[in-house]
Amino acid sequence: MHIEGKETFTEVDLYARELIESDEEETEEEKEVREGTIDNLCKTIKERKMVLLGDVGMGKSTTLLFLHLQDAQAALLDNKKNIPVYIELKNLTDKDSILGKFQSKLKLDSAIFDDLLNKGRLNIFLDGLNEIEKNIKVSVFNQINNLLEEYPNNFFLFTGRPQHYNREFDNTLLKRKIPVFTLQKMGDKQIDDFITKNGKNIKEYLLNEINANERLKRIIQTPLMLTMLIAVVLKEGKYQMRKGK
Repeated sequence: MHIEGKETFTEVDLYARELIESDEEETEEEKEVREGTIDNLCKTIKERKMVLLGDVGMGKSTTLLFLHLQDAQAALLDNKKNIPVYIELKNLTDKDSILGKFQSKLKLDSAIFDDLLNKGRLNIFLDGLNEIEKNIKVSVFNQINNLLEEYPNNFFLFTGRPQHYNREFDNTLLKRKIPVFTLQKMGDKQIDDFITKNGKNIKEYLLNEINANERLKRIIQTPLMLTMLIAVVLKEGKYQMRKGK
């Protein structure tokens, strides 16, 4: 996120809840629904694979970038830790292969790269299932399915938007038993934490404004909108909500 003139990866405990489809054999009441922070779910989920859905501005890409950065820092300190690799699926063309993109980003020779894949030493972050170009969507989904089949011991995290997630990936999800989680809007504690990390000097003013205006509070429950509010106040010194907006 771009705040106070510099690029930062803001650590905020975004919360996700497992999506249980109504046509499954067990209802949500009968099945234990998993939920928690993204970081904790990544570390504890037994499948080591998950899809994360969220609306625009909910923080999907920022979360993946932060996890990627965090994992990279851990790998630099301990060579036994998994190595993270992140790509935006919207940038793929019909000439690209996902494996080729991985190898290029990691700058490894083929033998070392293949060894890491086969040993399950990668944390793979694929951002934007809904943003894949239509003309290559089938090809990309086939590549993803092959990755999951041939290298199942790596960790996989996919993101997408719920309203555009029209289930093309369902066969892969069901076959691989990949759970789907939805990002939840930020609560009071997360909002407080976010402002502390990104606008500490204006925290008291912002919280007073937010708590005095229920409509504003609903609007800034996503990281993107709260970031914009902080940026406005940092620049203008105040915030004024227009009537009827």
